[in-house]
Amino acid sequence: MMKYLRALLIFILALVLAGFIQQNSQSVILKYFGYNTAALPLSLFMIIAFAIGYLLAILVGFTGTVRGKFTLLQTKREVKRLKSEATQYREKSEDREKATSLTPEEKDRESLSTQLISPATDWEDSDPEGDE
Repeated sequence: MMKYLRALLIFILALVLAGFIQQNSQSVILKYFGYNTAALPLSLFMIIAFAIGYLLAILVGFTGTVRGKFTLLQTKREVKRLKSEATQYREKSEDREKATSLTPEEKDRESLSTQLISPATDWEDSDPEGDE
């Protein structure tokens, strides 16, 4: 369906262009900074100007696309680098946890030692008579 729509659009554009050429067939001479062109039909100059504008639009669009792809590539590299750093940091953290983590026996001994040593009472800090 799109193929036929595109063909129809090109056909209509060709008809409009043919009509434009038919209507503007008088010869003109263009002058630009002292340079004179040969006497050519006005329609030819208009078509050339249109084609140059079209090519410039393609060029500008292409540079924007290239710039966007370059930015995307840089962003992907940065994401990859940050993921690598995060993985390294996570591995170092896990290594530290393993190095500082206690075995079950050590945990039992630590819990027993805290149970055997009762917390000191604050009898020195408290004053039953209220003298301060």
